[in-house]
Amino acid sequence: MSERRDDPEWTKVLYPVYADACEDANEGQGGRFCEDNGWSIVQAGLLAETGQIEEALDLAANIPDIWKSDGACGNSMTNTIWFIATRKPGDVAVAE
Repeated sequence: MSERRDDPEWTKVLYPVYADACEDANEGQGGRFCEDNGWSIVQAGLLAETGQIEEALDLAANIPDIWKSDGACGNSMTNTIWFIATRKPGDVAVAE
């Protein structure tokens, strides 16, 4: 579904807002809101969709071991890496 939903140009505008929202939510929840609720998995996918593949892989590699929790929403590390690795690399920076 993400392949149809996450247009790269739209995602370049969305990603900074999403990342800021996760950071704000984490401040109020002991620093783990996005991780505990699976939103960091989506964040890594969105970052990859902007063309920043290496950065997205780094983000995914640092997701805590939540893959068996409700927050993972059925995702696995393998699925997340596959999604990231199949995105098109890009040279255009995300909107600020």
